[in-house]
Amino acid sequence: MQALPRRLPVLAIALAVLAVSTPAIADLSILQPLDELTRVSPVIVRGDVYSVDAAWEDGTIYTYVTVDVSEVFRGGAPARITIKQLGGVVGEMGLAIAGQAAFVPGEEVMLFLGLRPRDNTLMTSVLWQGKWAVSRDAATGTTEAVRYAGDDDDGTPLLHDRLALADLERVTQTTMATVRDVTNSDIVFTPPEAPAPVNTVDNPVAHKIAFLGFSWHEVFAGTLIPTLFGKTKQPKVGTGAKQIKDTVKAQNAIKKTLPVFKKSNKYKGSIVGSDLRTSACAMDNVVFNRDPKGEIANDGTLAIGGAFFFTNILIRGFSKACNGFVVMNDGSTADGLMQNKTCYHNVLNHELLHAMGLGHSTKNVNLMFPSVSMAACQGGKITYGGDDKKGKKKLYNSNFAARVGH
Repeated sequence: MQALPRRLPVLAIALAVLAVSTPAIADLSILQPLDELTRVSPVIVRGDVYSVDAAWEDGTIYTYVTVDVSEVFRGGAPARITIKQLGGVVGEMGLAIAGQAAFVPGEEVMLFLGLRPRDNTLMTSVLWQGKWAVSRDAATGTTEAVRYAGDDDDGTPLLHDRLALADLERVTQTTMATVRDVTNSDIVFTPPEAPAPVNTVDNPVAHKIAFLGFSWHEVFAGTLIPTLFGKTKQPKVGTGAKQIKDTVKAQNAIKKTLPVFKKSNKYKGSIVGSDLRTSACAMDNVVFNRDPKGEIANDGTLAIGGAFFFTNILIRGFSKACNGFVVMNDGSTADGLMQNKTCYHNVLNHELLHAMGLGHSTKNVNLMFPSVSMAACQGGKITYGGDDKKGKKKLYNSNFAARVGH
């Protein structure tokens, strides 16, 4: 989740699909102007995506995107870099993460990249905001940069920005004159655990597998999904217990799916959720305050949310969810917004809806809009828009089945 300037009072989260069948769910954040996006990104490059692959690391699935760099704007990047995105698919297990950028082998991109706090590996800044796809129109000779804020509930990519590549580069270069560069010693351009990149550009079968989303099949059998929460505090908000209970109550008013269970530190051992290679699926959602494993940069991202799921178990066309989670950021930007209890409510609610399988809305009156502002938190209570209500009711309607283009 990202936060917006006051002039853009909106919230949101969405489903997106990474190449090589590596799904991600959009998350909540502040919409950063281009000059600010430049400032918070220690590495900025343009290049071509060579490969997209996923692997387990520290009990969690990551997608590794290898990019052949054609131009460096900031950060002294080498000719080839590999960015490390949380989420992906390995064998029969997947991890869907809200707010991640989607990549396709062979596409040209301009990337604004941040450093993961725990290991200084690269990831897109402010989730989807850090990735621009470059397209050329042979008829007009124009070159554009476009940016997508994930997908909506129907799997349609949400176009957020479209501008001339020259304008994007000009703003970046102008801002670069006012910021300090980052030394290479601070940056891990290729994670040591990353799998060797394999060219999937010339193998279209490798990246045309549709991901239709996930749902909690237990809901259809009448079983509610427990919501656990840790003891770590957000600033001036307390433990989050009351806010979590209020959020669960508000969600259940739409469609009863969640009970608050208890405080728990059961997932101390890995970044998000348990290591499903070695333990059974717990069938619960866990809320982590203050990013305990250093997964989110202080770049305007407020929180991330998603779930593990089984790729080999489909019911009504949806993958079977297993272990959902929400991680609230501890950066100064997030802390400033989280001091407002209504903002904490709304951010948490947005992420829990992602963890239940919902995508983004295109309308800023909905909780599932892809970004948020302080202005959206002044109402003093959790509010749902029409898309929020329809999305959850549709997903958990026993007569609804996923299909391509639904």
